[in-house]
Amino acid sequence: MTEKEYFERLVDLYGLRGRVVIDKGAAGRDPKTLVERAADLKAKEDEEARKERFDSWESVWAVTDVDDFSMFAAQQLAKQEAVSLAVSNPCFEVWLIDHVIVCPESCAETKACEKKAQELGVTCSRGKKSKSLEKSKAIGFPITKERVVKALQNAQGHNSDRKRQVRFHSVDQASKYSVWTDVPSIVDCLRASAQE
Repeated sequence: MTEKEYFERLVDLYGLRGRVVIDKGAAGRDPKTLVERAADLKAKEDEEARKERFDSWESVWAVTDVDDFSMFAAQQLAKQEAVSLAVSNPCFEVWLIDHVIVCPESCAETKACEKKAQELGVTCSRGKKSKSLEKSKAIGFPITKERVVKALQNAQGHNSDRKRQVRFHSVDQASKYSVWTDVPSIVDCLRASAQE
């Protein structure tokens, strides 16, 4: 829910409507299932592009949280299928917090990260007024180009080279690369598309 809303706002911010497809068909599933869904969509688009002679998608991303999932199979399948895997550890709220401050190491657990996101106002309840973390899945702030730039800078504060090595070579050792997010790579891709 949160990821879809964020990326829809980002697409609007950069004027990319009609150029970006956001699919929530496998939302809530394990990372490997997300990659399978992305690979299927990519294959269909590639086939259609060959038949109709148009350019296929520039990139395809599967976005996931670490939660309690094994990421190894998803990462291997993503490489095999030419799908980019964007992992946030422990959760997507790491990236949202980066819009305000460098996400602190104290957010290494999902509940702590969600609580911090709610405290900072980057998430808020959807519908009924509630302080419950379960209902804090809406984006609680305006997304501006300045805030995105700040988030990119802040992510560098916790996405260290040491963590990068673990993230890409030992993806299932999540405790060794928390707090982390790959979302800056997606943002860079979208920003580049906007400049074309």
